[in-house]
Amino acid sequence: MSPWSLLDRGVAGDELPEPWSGLCGHVPDLMLWRVDARWIGLGVARWGEEPPFQLLAVVTEVDPP
Repeated sequence: MSPWSLLDRGVAGDELPEPWSGLCGHVPDLMLWRVDARWIGLGVARWGEEPPFQLLAVVTEVDPP
């Protein structure tokens, strides 16, 4: 999943639930799996202009918007 479309929606004023609103500005590509009622996401985050890159994992029951 590419969360860039979520970033565009957030900039346009749409209210995005967490953790999706936090992820869309820092993770360019996110691998997603649905396991029972939970979403498991794995991506590489960049929190500024300089490395280091960070491996980011998220588990949530909130469906992607």
